[in-house]
Amino acid sequence: MAGRITIAEAEEIVEIGELDPEAIACPGVFVNYIVQSTEVSHG
Repeated sequence: MAGRITIAEAEEIVEIGELDPEAIACPGVFVNYIVQSTEVSHG
């Protein structure tokens, strides 16, 4: 592994069991923090 901390950014945070485990790119055991993305306005 290359890093000590993994931060996952998600558009939507859902309840446990709502996602197909086969569709996940990074296993949760490697994720330290989760942040919900927000809409960015360039004004």
